[in-house]
Amino acid sequence: MHNYPWLAIFQRAQTENDVSQLSERVLAAEGVMVARGQELRNGTANGPESKVELQALREAMSILLRIKTDPLK
Repeated sequence: MHNYPWLAIFQRAQTENDVSQLSERVLAAEGVMVARGQELRNGTANGPESKVELQALREAMSILLRIKTDPLK
């Protein structure tokens, strides 16, 4: 698996069990990931690796959305 700068914060949000901390972790992860997605879409980062990262970022954002909308499951 690749080691993207946003990945660690996403993983922490994904594994958070404490509901009181979940919202904070999700918001932090979301902010970092949205900013990176904008950089990738705007062409700030180019190349084949950027396309792979953008796909991974989209998949992670989908998971994060599920965590955000249904945190108790």
